[in-house]
Amino acid sequence: MVHWRGLPQATGWAHRPFGDPGAVVLRTTYRTQEAFFECLHHADAVVALNTSAELEAGIAGRPVFTVLANDRSADGQAQTLHFNYLLREHGGFVSYAPNLPSHIAQLETALAAPPPADHIQRFVHEFLRPLGDEPVAPLLARMVAERAEMVHNERAPGSGLQALEQEPESAPTVPEAVPAETATVTRRLRLTPDSTVTVLATPETKRWRRDGVYLMAPAVRAWLESEIRPGDTVYDVGAGVGPYSLFAARHRGCMAVAFEPGFASFKTLCENVIHNECGRTVLPLPIALGATTGLVELDYPHEAGSDQHTTSGRTWRSARDGSDARYVQPVCAETLDAVVLRHGLPPPQAMRLAVRRQPEAVLQGATQVLAMPGLRSVLCQLRSREQAEAVRRVLEPGGYHGTNAVEDGDHGVILVFSRESPAAGGGPGGAFRRLQGALGGRRRGV
Repeated sequence: MVHWRGLPQATGWAHRPFGDPGAVVLRTTYRTQEAFFECLHHADAVVALNTSAELEAGIAGRPVFTVLANDRSADGQAQTLHFNYLLREHGGFVSYAPNLPSHIAQLETALAAPPPADHIQRFVHEFLRPLGDEPVAPLLARMVAERAEMVHNERAPGSGLQALEQEPESAPTVPEAVPAETATVTRRLRLTPDSTVTVLATPETKRWRRDGVYLMAPAVRAWLESEIRPGDTVYDVGAGVGPYSLFAARHRGCMAVAFEPGFASFKTLCENVIHNECGRTVLPLPIALGATTGLVELDYPHEAGSDQHTTSGRTWRSARDGSDARYVQPVCAETLDAVVLRHGLPPPQAMRLAVRRQPEAVLQGATQVLAMPGLRSVLCQLRSREQAEAVRRVLEPGGYHGTNAVEDGDHGVILVFSRESPAAGGGPGGAFRRLQGALGGRRRGV
């Protein structure tokens, strides 16, 4: 047990669990805030996991280092909305590492040459204390008084509000009763059993529902958790109602650009974005991607608006006689290169490609995007081995190294392409092993 002479109410417990005389673990109670501050104040660097602890260290002016954790091992880090804002690459003061060796190297560098604290204090004042260092209570009291005065002035004689209130009230309108058979309850599906992210249980999700959970492809989720980093931009081509875009935004701290041309799926996608408060982190675009630009037909093999739609190679044309009873949706097809250039989209670090027909055509229209130096990984979720070979023929000449195709049950055939060296530990071989682990060795490699 440890006591401080200057802090008679503070008590702590010191441990030496690492067998290193220079390493001491000091634990205090939540009531001992002074001791917690003293620990931060006298530290050269802080290792923190949750964002609340990282912000406390920033207030004390100390650099913060953390190891990236997924939602199954920590619930207050990468999946929080503001974690991305705290990172150094986005103007913050937190340095993250994807693994423990990189984390230790960052700490050694910081201890050998402590970084200046000016940018830390500047970020704290801009992000946490934009109104200055004044205590919060007087600020709130002043804001309430100003609001009350404004309301009083609006109610003064001659004001529009008073005149409006003096008008005779009309008879209240009684809404008609809603028949019991028309009342519906909106159901939502969680992305994982412990996730707070949900999607609407619409007809587009019928195939993937089970016990209130949306069945994400295990291999795709493994790719998102292992290959995607906070602050990345992910292009989700064939986003559907948006489960993978939402997972990337909320659980991986990413920006997701979701391409979905189907009218019903796009409507649900936008509703899911709004419900999960991802309006600034998921960008839905109703654009069909291909090798050329033009007005083309979007075919629905079953019911119009279903998620199983394909972009045909036919140009859409009018038919005045109405002879075509089957609905074909006209869509504006674009190349990915043209969309990125024309609209100034952020360059991607990763891409998920999930289209039912001619996925290679999307890649043929994305030569400039695929050549961007920051694009690390492309996951293709396909229907057949033939599509996998067609995609491989487009990507491999551009320097991308692909894994073996892995069958992921009803989710199709999964391939991951990377521009990392095949000999590197984190290259496609590692990605393939992660896919096999996600699938539990139950599927057949093709």
